[in-house]
Amino acid sequence: MTDREDDIAKLIKRHNQGELTDNERNTLIDWVNESDENRRVFNELTSENGVQLAVREMYAFKRQHHTNEPAVVELYQGKTYWFKYILAAAAIIAVVSMVWMFAINSRKNNPVAVTKTVTKKTFQDLAPGGNKAVLTLADGSTIVLDNKSNGVIAEEGKTTINKKEDGQLEYKAQGLAATEGAARYNTISTPRGGQYQLTLPDGSKVWLNAASSLKFPVEFSGKERVVQLTGEAYFEVVHKDLPFQVVVNNAMKVQVLGTHFNIMAYEEEAAVKTTLLQGKVRVENEQQQAVTLQPGEQSLLTSGGLKVKTDPDVAEAVAWKDGKFKFVHADLKAVMRNLARWYDVQIEYDKNVPEKSFSGEISRRLNASEVLSVIEFAGVHFKIEGKKIMVLP
Repeated sequence: MTDREDDIAKLIKRHNQGELTDNERNTLIDWVNESDENRRVFNELTSENGVQLAVREMYAFKRQHHTNEPAVVELYQGKTYWFKYILAAAAIIAVVSMVWMFAINSRKNNPVAVTKTVTKKTFQDLAPGGNKAVLTLADGSTIVLDNKSNGVIAEEGKTTINKKEDGQLEYKAQGLAATEGAARYNTISTPRGGQYQLTLPDGSKVWLNAASSLKFPVEFSGKERVVQLTGEAYFEVVHKDLPFQVVVNNAMKVQVLGTHFNIMAYEEEAAVKTTLLQGKVRVENEQQQAVTLQPGEQSLLTSGGLKVKTDPDVAEAVAWKDGKFKFVHADLKAVMRNLARWYDVQIEYDKNVPEKSFSGEISRRLNASEVLSVIEFAGVHFKIEGKKIMVLP
């Protein structure tokens, strides 16, 4: 690697961080305009897909050459490390030299120099989660949705249940809802490592995250629409005269008319979080303490009661629905709980693991090893053993 390549790599890093001076920007523009190859490399290393590809290439390189983990690089002063800067770091030589050389020189079949100590290492991996769920019908019978072909998979009264492509289940009423008799309920449950989308009989849409379940009537009748949630789900509720209510863990109620909101209610988390994107919701706990949320606000239910956060990172709350992990000043254990649910693994910690907080985002479509390789730049290490991830200092 030449001194100029090193300088350009540093400029690309500063570009991705928004820190270029005017002179540095002009230098980078001149380099980009020198050749089509330079322009291609620049575009690859500054696009979201490009840096994710670079992370994949970095990991493939590590696996091929059985190297140790990349050198730890502090990318941000203090205790917070930014994943988007780490992604940039994974793509350019200014942070980890072998990545730049591999990303460019491997296409030319040139040898890649490795200056760090090389040791043997056994690499294991864990695939990301996907569209997996089990549907329990009113009679107690179950349907494993990931094993079923698309099309009508069941009928409940006057409602047909249709499995669509891309992990979607649709309930469609064929006539007027029944007004007599006991209501019939279905339950859709996702395992750890699963997710699913659901269109309810009233047309409302629900995205169900991993290790979650939703119980709902096959027909909405009566004075309100009521569903029961455990885990996490994002709702887009169709506006109707009948109020819509989500009962969370049999301990909290979220009442709406028509709105978009996310509820995160995993038992292992310290708080139940309801984040409102659109409309208005009323959140009430068992003690009948209640708050009303406006768009952009979040309620937090803890052992200490119910309170409102007026400036949450809304994108963080719903990133999972869009195929991303996003963290804002999240501690390491919070990050690992997210990974544990998505990759269906157990987490064990070495007693000497340092306390750190993380901010940034990364795709949930990557294998676990690739996600962990990115996090390792912040100064922690990982070892995958079967269905267990060891967190090491």
